[in-house]
Amino acid sequence: MDTIQWQILGGDTDTAITMIENLSIFFRKGLNHGCEYTTLRNEITHVQSYFKIQAIRFPKLHQLSIDIDDGLMDQPVMHFILQPLVVDEGTSRSLAMNVKDYIETHYSEKGLSLSQVASALFVNEGYLSRQLKQTYGRTFSEYLIEYRIQKAQELLRNLTLQYTVTAIANKVGYEDPHYFSRLFRKKTGFSPVQFREHAELLPNSNRE
Repeated sequence: MDTIQWQILGGDTDTAITMIENLSIFFRKGLNHGCEYTTLRNEITHVQSYFKIQAIRFPKLHQLSIDIDDGLMDQPVMHFILQPLVVDEGTSRSLAMNVKDYIETHYSEKGLSLSQVASALFVNEGYLSRQLKQTYGRTFSEYLIEYRIQKAQELLRNLTLQYTVTAIANKVGYEDPHYFSRLFRKKTGFSPVQFREHAELLPNSNRE
């Protein structure tokens, strides 16, 4: 969305319109009415819209050429069968890193979800989840919880601030302080209050 805003502010409304049109196609074809199968034509249109979006954002990095017999275009195929064209092996690690960066930037947002991140990165959430698991050995939920607990530990170690448990829960993305406390105990073996009391004796958590 920032790209569209910059284009409009820069007076390049034609490019902004092209990007909006392709975003519409990308999300419409991606939803596919909730169906598991689609036609090869629709699947190619979905992938082409993605590359048109990326070609606007990164003109020198994205090119796509598809040459398929027109007689095959209306054949049924599994939805997202062409997903590897969107994210190949060389960029899958980069994709997982983008998810990691997104989590570490937006972890304090309540309701942060895999679906939200997938939409922001223009990829299928199932594919995104697999790439994250493959690269970091964690699911989206596991990584998000782990990072939130780490940030909560940092706040609890800060004896100057002395935030309440409720305040810390909210700062790391949890609306319910009781749920946060149960999760914190499950992951660390201590309640937030106990952790604060013994903070000086406990080692800092190390993450990859």
